[in-house]
Amino acid sequence: MTDNGPTEQDHLTAKQTKEEFDKWQRQDEVQQIRATGSLGSTLGSTDGFYTLKELMAHTFPPPRWAVEGVLPDGLTLLGGRPKIGKSWLVLNLALAVASGGKALGSIDVEQGTALFVALEDHPRRLQQRIRMLLGDEVPAGDFIVRHEWRPISKDGGGIDDFRDFITKHPETRLVVIDTLQHVRPSGNSNRIYGDDYDALIPLQRCAAETGVSFVVVHHLNKLSDPEDWLDSISGSTGLTGACDTVIGIFRDRGRPDAVLKGTGREIDEYEYALNLKGGLWTLLGPADEWRTSTARAEIVKAVREHGEPMSPKEVSDILDKSPGAVRKLMAQMSRDGDLNSTGDGRYTLTNPGNFGNSVTPDNPSTVTELPLLPTLRGEGDSKNPPKSHSSEDNVLDLTAIAEALDAELIPNGGTE
Repeated sequence: MTDNGPTEQDHLTAKQTKEEFDKWQRQDEVQQIRATGSLGSTLGSTDGFYTLKELMAHTFPPPRWAVEGVLPDGLTLLGGRPKIGKSWLVLNLALAVASGGKALGSIDVEQGTALFVALEDHPRRLQQRIRMLLGDEVPAGDFIVRHEWRPISKDGGGIDDFRDFITKHPETRLVVIDTLQHVRPSGNSNRIYGDDYDALIPLQRCAAETGVSFVVVHHLNKLSDPEDWLDSISGSTGLTGACDTVIGIFRDRGRPDAVLKGTGREIDEYEYALNLKGGLWTLLGPADEWRTSTARAEIVKAVREHGEPMSPKEVSDILDKSPGAVRKLMAQMSRDGDLNSTGDGRYTLTNPGNFGNSVTPDNPSTVTELPLLPTLRGEGDSKNPPKSHSSEDNVLDLTAIAEALDAELIPNGGTE
């Protein structure tokens, strides 16, 4: 026992498991944040000023994740086009947090209360969606739903309602708002940036003060291929500027695979490949590796179906791809042992009946390796990602439950 309270050794001596201690420690940290707005000793004097010496001597706690590598604490804006699967994605994440299971099929998460503010769904539709994912099994933990919420403006009452909820449910780890348009205050069209910024900054401060991860679902604009993907978020840069993290989900409608892009103040940028099947989003791996695997699989399929040696030009004509890119990739595949060079500029398959463990176009949900997750800045590097929270043996595994479901089971119009 120290002046600052029980130590880790005190809890271990009391036969408390490491997981129980970590949970106790997090609860203690969250209580400090909610009581003082910060964690640890106050930086500087009470007048708000501090010196460089005080700053450099201060010990800050490590940032926390709601879903490690994907969703840090703070305010996150999730953008995507209509009917692309945004609501399915946040529902997947919220159920994983509530159950303490696996998010996106492979990421262990810490169990906690999840508040799901479903402003575009009614109870019957939400029940249908959850049954698609879980069957009739109800996971352990608190998954709490509300279908209406007051505006999140300074005087709209919505922020106070969130604070009250978190006070009553101190185990809250995740709050989902689907969608922003239903809770944002009306603004003045003459100050678009200011209105957008003012719409979210109260929520950002609430997330920071409570130590809870807030996710707000939003839409993309009609820009087809902006130079910076953040420019595809509907609205001005006031929205993205007010958030701690911005996530975008991109896919062609009707295709099962998508790319999840994320950036923020406290995290390194990431791009993940995802797959949607039966309402379940599954993490496939880093997007660049997924693109390469898919391109390799398309080449193998073309050569296999042709039945004779093929040149890169012949393959590029069939796939409607850049001849130069196909030539480089086929040469690399030859060096890797996936193709044999015939010596006249053409290639055959090394093993026509097998292409290793690669992802194929006919089997987009195959996962060969778990991805390297990005780190919060100041927390190592991408080659040594932070350890995931281990889950209980009996927690709900969403992947196992939804494994037999097919994407065709999703009702028409129900892919949002």
